[in-house]
Amino acid sequence: FLVLRRPDHTRPPFGHVLSVASYAGIVLALRAVVAAPVGFVRESLASPATLAQFFPMLDESSPVARALGILDVFALWWIVVLAIGIATLYGRRARPLALAFAGVYVAVALIGAFAMAVTGGTS
Repeated sequence: FLVLRRPDHTRPPFGHVLSVASYAGIVLALRAVVAAPVGFVRESLASPATLAQFFPMLDESSPVARALGILDVFALWWIVVLAIGIATLYGRRARPLALAFAGVYVAVALIGAFAMAVTGGTS
């Protein structure tokens, strides 16, 4: 809200921004619908939608595996959908916004993985 502005220096109505965020949130709801039965069958609380699931050969305690375990496929999909909606509202290109949003998400994931590696924590 503070960084983005339309080319004509106006702001979109709050209702439009709220509807974009709400519709993008459907992806996160879909994650819960998919993850619940998979977690029940696997008898695990670990999310089945992380990128670590695609690299089972990695040691679970390695920093790379921890970073991939934080990155969620559905969250990345949500970031893309949100960036498309925000880009439409603000008259911007979607790719730079998606890359910026994903960059912040990955940076937070890497900080979390680093903190777990330093402290020896598991979550």
